[in-house]
Amino acid sequence: MNKISCDICMDLMPLVKDEVASDDSKKVVYEHMKFCEDCKNVYGVEVVFEDSDKKILKDIKKNLTHICLIIIGLGMLFGISLSANQFMFYNILIMPAIGGISYFSLKKKSIYVCTAVFITVYLRWLYDSFGYALNGNLVQAFIPPLWWALIYTGLTLFGILVAMLLHFGFKKEKKDEKDN
Repeated sequence: MNKISCDICMDLMPLVKDEVASDDSKKVVYEHMKFCEDCKNVYGVEVVFEDSDKKILKDIKKNLTHICLIIIGLGMLFGISLSANQFMFYNILIMPAIGGISYFSLKKKSIYVCTAVFITVYLRWLYDSFGYALNGNLVQAFIPPLWWALIYTGLTLFGILVAMLLHFGFKKEKKDEKDN
């Protein structure tokens, strides 16, 4: 970027503050203020540069992803904890919701949530059927946990599929509105 003198920067500052300067003039002034403390002090406000904006947005996205992962994890644990009592059929609502949330927060990485659901459900039901393994009934010990894990994973995949279709439909609708 071309270096400008402090005098030129001072001349352009009022235009930049009033937001009537061209984008090129704004870039030149901001670039100059990155390295000139005097002009930055005269400008009088803290200048946020594009790199800082990207960093802030990246931090916000990272925090939202962490929050969504916590929600997904707690929802998954809540759904699995319901699997051995009278409320287990609420999982028909809970597990697709987990899939939908995982799609909207993780996009393509939401398949990892399905893997986590499968492993967690399988281990939970395997723990419950451990007594069958001790009695020598290995089929009864290993096959039902596999079925439950497949059911819960299928419900989670269903939620991801519904979220993908909603995302596709609304994206297409926005595109149609822009075309008209």
